[in-house]
Amino acid sequence: MKYHTVRAITFLRGHIPSCDRCWWILALVFILLLATSPARAATLEEVLAMTPPDAPGPIARRDMDIGASRQDVDIIPRKHTVMLQGPSLLDQPDTHYILQNDIVAPATAFRIAASRVTLDLNGHSVVYNESEEGCGVHLEKWWLEDVQVANGSIRQGSNQCAGEVHGMGCNPVFSLSAKKLRLGGLSLTYSGRDVAGIFVRGSLGADIGHCELIDNGREVTNRHQGIDAIRVTAVDDIGLDTVRIHHNVINNARQMGIRVHGKTADINNNEIHINSVVTNSFGVSISDGVIHQNKIFGAGAHPIGIWPGPGVKVHTNYVETQNTAASGEYGSAGSAGLRMTWGKNDGVEAWCNTFLVLGKEDGLPNGMDSWGRALFVGLPDAKQSALFHHNIIAATAQGTDAKTVAVGVVCLNTSPDLVFRENIIASDWCPILLGDDYGHSGGYPLFENNDIIRIGDNSDFHTIKNLYRYRPATGRFLNNRYVDAEQDDIAFPSRAEDVQDVIMGKTITLHLLNPDGSPMQETHVAMTLSNEATTQARATDGHGEVILHVPVQAYTNRNNNGGHFFRPRWVKYTKVPIQIHADGHVSGAVLNPQQIDDVFTISLHQHTY
Repeated sequence: MKYHTVRAITFLRGHIPSCDRCWWILALVFILLLATSPARAATLEEVLAMTPPDAPGPIARRDMDIGASRQDVDIIPRKHTVMLQGPSLLDQPDTHYILQNDIVAPATAFRIAASRVTLDLNGHSVVYNESEEGCGVHLEKWWLEDVQVANGSIRQGSNQCAGEVHGMGCNPVFSLSAKKLRLGGLSLTYSGRDVAGIFVRGSLGADIGHCELIDNGREVTNRHQGIDAIRVTAVDDIGLDTVRIHHNVINNARQMGIRVHGKTADINNNEIHINSVVTNSFGVSISDGVIHQNKIFGAGAHPIGIWPGPGVKVHTNYVETQNTAASGEYGSAGSAGLRMTWGKNDGVEAWCNTFLVLGKEDGLPNGMDSWGRALFVGLPDAKQSALFHHNIIAATAQGTDAKTVAVGVVCLNTSPDLVFRENIIASDWCPILLGDDYGHSGGYPLFENNDIIRIGDNSDFHTIKNLYRYRPATGRFLNNRYVDAEQDDIAFPSRAEDVQDVIMGKTITLHLLNPDGSPMQETHVAMTLSNEATTQARATDGHGEVILHVPVQAYTNRNNNGGHFFRPRWVKYTKVPIQIHADGHVSGAVLNPQQIDDVFTISLHQHTY
């Protein structure tokens, strides 16, 4: 309301050339009309069209063109050429095998037993496993090198043999291991119990691109092992060279879309549709590398867009999820745009993504709510860090009262270096959740310079919530902008049995001077309160300046004896101690944030400000 009012006054003054009294009268009338009219909150469509200020690149959108499709790829030239008309053993090195017709194989269609082989399906269709157990294409020797399979369709036949619990066996494409494996221009259809689409047991370099995978199966024996559309795995300590998976379309994946165990994966420009039948069904998960420019859509029992490993970079992905079916394990398990948990996500960075979670009250066929958290995050190790910046993070219950959270810090967080900066964070139920019955939000995660937006007019909306009174609910909020939401709209449970502490702060620049008035260069400044939220240690620059985040007020149940009350209340910070370390000496000072502007000067001989 304030934002639109200011814009309206500016517009009136610029378009009414008469006397000042006239435009002031009209402006007053306009304000009165606004005051007597219901305020209109932002819509989801408006939020999704926004761009965070100073974004380092384009923001991922639902309609962005990523070029994902099945299309023919270039064939690698070989020294020899052999024509194929039926199921075959390909055992001649440096050979281009060309299929001449469609085939139906009782078991395995093609067995590859040599390096530098191209299997060119030449636009034809292959049916395997029609009457006996087998694969479409089987690289049956260890560490075959420079093998290509391209340009045709492979479909599992009537026998519908089952794979092992981790997805190996009866696959359209199966490799024991390979170096420089190339798969492209393939349409792969499979439906057997525990069958993955592409299963590469070990790889030193792989390129899988412009394929279409269609999973018509619904059976998963052990969701902890997982069934993938595309799975590439390292063998023991051999490790992985670069694995590039790009421009593929995955449809109806029963659990996981793309999973790479090992190092240096580049997952880009894929369109992935998850139709989850079990818990933890995700679009992309890698243990190292980059996930970028993908579009991921999740439905079913428990869809999750992205699950990154340590140090993984995630950027320019569009992720949209909604649980639409009941989970046999948890009832309504919800959905998530990105999940990071169990302490295996140190160093993750995500930017320029859109994470959208949809929910709906009574939205499942069994009458349970459809719900979710766009970010489902936390760092259980206090020494770990992760950064989310310049993303759109949104959640909506589509006009109902279902639990739809934009940022959910619920994974046993203890790290102050879980940081959300310069994002658009929007919801019609709760933009920021600091703990629920899954886990707590300790460690004081930092929310800085975000636009925190209320969508719609849900009466159950609160800007910040905690749903679990038995564990910590903490956070730091610094220089955020609130649109149709209020920073003090916080809903915490009564009779909390652990710390509830939300600190609202601001950024100040301290200008430190020596007694002679010269700047104190490269001087160490430390600020510590009675809790870990405000511990900072920084050095001044060449001008004697240092930037500190200082607390201004807190919604807290802490007391002065190191314990806590049952109910939180608002308190103002009027005494913030700092230490200045210079030339082997330590000087103390006390700041009053209520009286400090953006820049404040301290001389070394002073002590209280």
